[in-house]
Amino acid sequence: MKFRKISAVSAVLILLCACKKDGALSTPSPGEKEFQIAVKLNNYMAPVAIDSAIATWEINGQVQQTKMRLRNDTLYTIMKNVAEGNGRLTLQVFAKMQLHQQKLQWERRVDLTLKNNESVRWSSPTNLDDPAWLPRVILTDQGSKFTAIVGLRPADPYFFLKNVPPGFKIELARYYVNIPGGALIVGGGVWKCNNVCTDASGAIENREFFRSLATQIGKREWKMVEISIGLFGDNSTAGPGFYFNHY
Repeated sequence: MKFRKISAVSAVLILLCACKKDGALSTPSPGEKEFQIAVKLNNYMAPVAIDSAIATWEINGQVQQTKMRLRNDTLYTIMKNVAEGNGRLTLQVFAKMQLHQQKLQWERRVDLTLKNNESVRWSSPTNLDDPAWLPRVILTDQGSKFTAIVGLRPADPYFFLKNVPPGFKIELARYYVNIPGGALIVGGGVWKCNNVCTDASGAIENREFFRSLATQIGKREWKMVEISIGLFGDNSTAGPGFYFNHY
């Protein structure tokens, strides 16, 4: 399934700060270990389309994060005194580019072996179907600032909720639909939270619940993804919610 129609954890909370333009990369001090990361931007994801970005290095249960900066046509960062070895590098880019009037987050997540003073140089997404990056929709309620970031592809189980108002049950549904003469759901699921399931900051990050979607769908064709999020209180009272579809 190809996407079309593009218009014009608690660590994620710091991502909404704008990237700063900066000068040349710094020179490491003698004996200091560092790791340079750069993402070259292009016509599809131009410098003016960047809100913010962050790099996360995970190894042996340790997590190191740093904000990326914008230098001309490149997002970059330098991680200092990082642990070397086999780990996982995750880049998350928050973009101003929109899909049906909603901003997007992009993620690239790769297992690699890190050695001192090495560099990683990637290219930014070239379109919505770029297999190297995962696109996600960002949905925000302007009144409460309740925000949801949800993966669009079946192979991406990710969702992140922040500023979740207290006292509500939560339902988050993802469905993939084939519509040749009538609706046909080829895969989907509903994540529910009936009790407190956020961290102290009111955020939830989950990379596992929707992992079965890709297996459910297999090779069956789908033409539309539907995402709905609802908050439900006592006596059938409703809080802020979202509905989004893309075909």
